[in-house]
Amino acid sequence: MPDQPPPVVYDGDTRYPGPLVHPPPEYIKGIPTQAELDAQARMFTWGELKEIISESVDDDPIAVVRYIKKQQNIRLTY
Repeated sequence: MPDQPPPVVYDGDTRYPGPLVHPPPEYIKGIPTQAELDAQARMFTWGELKEIISESVDDDPIAVVRYIKKQQNIRLTY
């Protein structure tokens, strides 16, 4: 049985471990580091993203209701 890589654990929380991490295949070269990814400009800020989502549901009354319910659930949860 080959050695299995350790599971991914986020922030020391072992309750829900992520999938096993496997090294990339040989033909994949130049995977950026986390620092390189963090240095890239963001596509949207969270505020802009929320605005885009809320504008996209404004034309559909059913989507507006779903959006409001989801926001209420988020507030109750967090």
